Amino acid sequence: MQCNTKVDKVIIENGVATGVATVPTKPLAGDPPRRIFKARKLIIVSCGTLSSPLVLQRSGVGDPEKLRKVGVKPIIDLPGVGLNFQDHYLTFSTYRAKPETESFDDFARGDKEVQKKVFDEWNLKGTGPLATNGIEAGVKARPTDEELEEMKTWPTPDFSPSGWENYFKNKPDKPVMHYSVIAGWFGDHLDMPAGKFFTMFHFLEYPFSRGFTHITSPDPYEAPDFDAGFMMDKRDMAPMVWSYIQSRETARRMDAYAGEVTAMHPQFAYDSPARALDMDLETRNKYAGPDHLTANIQHGSWTAPLEAGKGAQPNWVTSNKATQREPLKYTKEDIAHVEKWVQRHCETTWHSLGTCSMAPKEGNSIVKHGVLDERLNVHGVKNLKVSDLSICPGKLF
Repeated sequence: MQCNTKVDKVIIENGVATGVATVPTKPLAGDPPRRIFKARKLIIVSCGTLSSPLVLQRSGVGDPEKLRKVGVKPIIDLPGVGLNFQDHYLTFSTYRAKPETESFDDFARGDKEVQKKVFDEWNLKGTGPLATNGIEAGVKARPTDEELEEMKTWPTPDFSPSGWENYFKNKPDKPVMHYSVIAGWFGDHLDMPAGKFFTMFHFLEYPFSRGFTHITSPDPYEAPDFDAGFMMDKRDMAPMVWSYIQSRETARRMDAYAGEVTAMHPQFAYDSPARALDMDLETRNKYAGPDHLTANIQHGSWTAPLEAGKGAQPNWVTSNKATQREPLKYTKEDIAHVEKWVQRHCETTWHSLGTCSMAPKEGNSIVKHGVLDERLNVHGVKNLKVSDLSICPGKLF
């Protein structure tokens, strides 16, 4: 075990991995001191999706033309190193919550009384908000035939039928998208008004878009040329839009729902029925209390409150009542606004993989070029394996 140490490259002699060169984790003035560790039997690279391919490339394993351009002598011709980067890229949409809703907002915001209560429960019982990551529920879903037909009319319709039929249609175990509800605002609370929130995040389970990473010099401290490839394949757009619509309909039917945080949603036209609406007046008054003198004062069209849903009706099956809301209708213009929102706001889930894909060197139907064989051996090199999520040629869940 070597602490404060960064792997520079694997030493390859006559097609055999024989050792590893390392440098200090933090760059020092001048040429950094290098240490060589010789291997008796085997070297396993396990630096993660973003770093394992860079170690191989600095070792001379990769696309010969690209390696020469950055000053590295090619040893093994393996162009797949650093390609096929994948991630569950996602978007967040945040909603207002009623004051009685349990959330982590006051704790995260720094309310001393709430923080003491939460810390005490954790220290005494090991339970409470600190015993969870705040993700309260999740959904995996596939579009219906009617929804697939509707996608064909959207501004970017490439998923249906192309993406659906090529990958999903005959694989009923493969969900198209995932969305979950977070019990609060997942971010800096200085960016939010007072009150409580819940957040929906949504991502594609099996995106078509691919990215890459490649060294820019032999220097292990230099930042790589990295492109996550988010939304580079048009087949990903329609299901991303659909996932926002689906999660929003779920949010609107939750008892905690009290409107949208409009800045965290697409900027629809002012007169669109799909327009995001701020906190409803009843909830606003609950938060405000009798001494809040400016409650419900509005300036022009900056905010528009959520209208009440249909009143719940009693029935013979259950006494549980919930406000009813009709599904929102989206025009083609509305869908275009959602697409722009997706383009601006998609981000990582830190579920990255694929840059040292396990596949034949010449590739297959999943990847253009493989890096590892079925035993995790690097093609063309003896005694060298890679073992981390960079080996996965495609998403696992």
